[in-house]
Amino acid sequence: GSSDLSSGINAEYGEDTSGMEARLRELGTITADLQGALKTILDQTSNDQGTLRNQIEAFAGDTTMIKESLYELNTQLTAIRTEVQSITQEVRVCDERIVTIDNSIEAKISALRQEMGDRDVIIGQIREELSNRDLVLADQAKQLRYELTRDCSLCKGM
Repeated sequence: GSSDLSSGINAEYGEDTSGMEARLRELGTITADLQGALKTILDQTSNDQGTLRNQIEAFAGDTTMIKESLYELNTQLTAIRTEVQSITQEVRVCDERIVTIDNSIEAKISALRQEMGDRDVIIGQIREELSNRDLVLADQAKQLRYELTRDCSLCKGM
């Protein structure tokens, strides 16, 4: 191959091609060096791609794990919300019961106050009647004393 190239160069440029042949050998060395560097770069790129692929797979795994954790947390949050709603409903029912009991107690207190007022009126009436009876009894006692005193004087006078 080299002699074909040399004979081609000789035919085109004449007999003195030693400088060109040296330059061609130098270009061949540079080309070989460049091919070696390119192979190194390609190998490193391939390694880097493998590393990146591994990192991407690890990241994808982490992402899947995070998604699963988020789903689990969301499920727990939904359960907590449901529980809070249930407790809130129970509190509402308790509040309604308390209001009902308060109203019932107020009504009973009001009824007791009314009864006490009615009893006070009845007690007042009974006191008034007793007072009137006391006056009547006092009058009757005076009358009886008078009659007894009169009867006794009549008895003594006989």
